[in-house]
Amino acid sequence: MSQFKGKSIIIAAPNHYGLLQRFKENLEALGFNVTVIPDDIKVYIGLKNNLIHIYKKLFNKNSEFKREKRLN
Repeated sequence: MSQFKGKSIIIAAPNHYGLLQRFKENLEALGFNVTVIPDDIKVYIGLKNNLIHIYKKLFNKNSEFKREKRLN
């Protein structure tokens, strides 16, 4: 019986060269319950917000709008 049986771990990392899958397999072999959060989730801002961003960028010299919308 593994000392890690029933313990959970969350992995959030880029999947370069299949390392994320290797980490998952090895942790599961040790007895962990592994949850993987993919790094390829895209955030779509939308046409209205893009137009607002263009307005703010051109006239208000504010280039932080897209980053603020992603965080909200």
